Amino acid sequence: MSQTSLVYTNEKHAKSQPRPLVFRLDITGAKTSQFVPVGADALLAYDALSQAAIDAALGSSSEFLAAALDATALGANDAALLVPMRGQCGKVAGASVKLYAEDGSLTQELNCKAVATLTASTPVNECAAGSAGNIVVKFKDITGLDAATDGYLVIEIHWVAK
Repeated sequence: MSQTSLVYTNEKHAKSQPRPLVFRLDITGAKTSQFVPVGADALLAYDALSQAAIDAALGSSSEFLAAALDATALGANDAALLVPMRGQCGKVAGASVKLYAEDGSLTQELNCKAVATLTASTPVNECAAGSAGNIVVKFKDITGLDAATDGYLVIEIHWVAK
């Protein structure tokens, strides 16, 4: 299913209004999830993530460093989301993650601020647009995420086009 194109009557709005980008992931086991629908062009990582995997997912070279994501050893209940935007993203306005139990009850909600550069080794939720126009989100301490074997995650990113 495709979305229809939106035409703004004021051309400034197209470059200034944040657009939502929403990912839903069904939790299928401990530290295991699946995008719904299957095939979303993004990478969610719970544990170790190498620089090579980051570069391959984004199609760029060292746009975001594994060290800045704490990706060689993401902590308990942490997650990183990499979204290849093919150069379209000029700015990230913010992001949020919601963890739901299998019955649909909200168990945890975290918001993160947009930063120019990710801060390594700190328990801070952050998101950023990279130099190649891709997006990264780092969530720290999503209570219960590592132990969850069912339920789902909803990650929403607000971004502005170049």
